[in-house]
Amino acid sequence: MASGIGGSAKDFYEDEKHLMKLCDFLRSSEGPPVREAVEMDKRVYYIKGEKLVNFLVEPKKGTKWPKELPKIDSRPDAIAICKDLCAKQFIHRSEKVAKGELEVRSMKLVAFL
Repeated sequence: MASGIGGSAKDFYEDEKHLMKLCDFLRSSEGPPVREAVEMDKRVYYIKGEKLVNFLVEPKKGTKWPKELPKIDSRPDAIAICKDLCAKQFIHRSEKVAKGELEVRSMKLVAFL
C-alpha cells in the first residue's frame, strides 16, 4: 500500500502530474546519483535502469522521500512506473557505445529491464 495515500503507488503514478513530481524528486539532490555523458552532441545525465528501479523500491539511507508521493513497495510496480516514464517521454532509453558516449535506443528493440 502507498504510505499515507489510499490505493497503490502504481495507480497514483498513472497521473502525469504525479509522474512530474516524481521526476522533480529524482533530479533533486535527494534523488539517485547520476552520471554524465554525451548523447547527440549534448551533455546528458543518465542512470542505469536497474539502479533506478532499486532506488525507487529501496531509496538510499537518509533519503527524505517527499510526503506527497507514496513510496513504491515492489519491483514490478517500480518497473511499471519506469515504463510509464519512458512512454510519456520523461526519460528515454540509451545504449552506451563508448566511455562517456550514449546513443538513443529504440523502444521497439528492448523491454525495460
